[in-house]
Amino acid sequence: MGFKYVTWQCGYEYNPNLVKSYLTNRFLKQYDHHLAYHTSAKNYLLVHGVSESHITIIHNTINEGEIDLLPRDKARQMVVAELGIPLDRPIILYVGAILAEKRLDVLVDAVRLIKDMAVSLVVVGDGPALTKLRSLSADLDYVKYPGRVIADVGRFFDAADIFVLPGTGGLAINEAMAHGLPIITGYADGSAEDLITDRLNGYLLKEGTAEEIAMHLENLLKSPEARLRMGKISRELITTKYSFRAFIDHVMEGLHAALHPAKL
Repeated sequence: MGFKYVTWQCGYEYNPNLVKSYLTNRFLKQYDHHLAYHTSAKNYLLVHGVSESHITIIHNTINEGEIDLLPRDKARQMVVAELGIPLDRPIILYVGAILAEKRLDVLVDAVRLIKDMAVSLVVVGDGPALTKLRSLSADLDYVKYPGRVIADVGRFFDAADIFVLPGTGGLAINEAMAHGLPIITGYADGSAEDLITDRLNGYLLKEGTAEEIAMHLENLLKSPEARLRMGKISRELITTKYSFRAFIDHVMEGLHAALHPAKL
């Protein structure tokens, strides 16, 4: 009927097996074009035999232009008063669903290892793993759980010093970058390998252990200048290379390629 078929490709799958791999190899090559969520998604498609000319990386993102930034001092006063934490302690932040695969227990263990520096760990969100996480950190008065926050969640980002995503996830990294934060993250959903350049605007975890997270936290906590520099780079990247405008342009580029494939 003349339709063009385009996928929005995340580049990973649960429970891979030989049958699924066989079918994937057959079907992915039949689409007219693929919009790849990130470079890892592109590599996934290439492994399954898709031609590079049929792939456009779109770098999924948030609309950073709709995020209102609060002055740091104002945001910090709000969060400190709300949670009852010391004003002079750096804030380590996580925002998102509280699920086992987020590996927040590892983040709590990492903060325990930072013995020479007083910090506050703020975990914003809700989910089935919250009860167990609260129990794990019951003896730590510097770990706070504000619950699920939708409206005005930006105040937590603007008050924070470091954002950490130890497990799965993705768009929270984009939002933390929009608020000018250095990021510590693992693979997340694959997009982290594009968004975060090691030592430029954060750290990419290699092992994902509590010891590794604690090491990177200590490096950032010891250097306010490094935090500020990395945060500025995060903000610059999310408003240029990974902006919402760039995302729309990439999507349009991919759709145009599907409608007008290059002649070989």
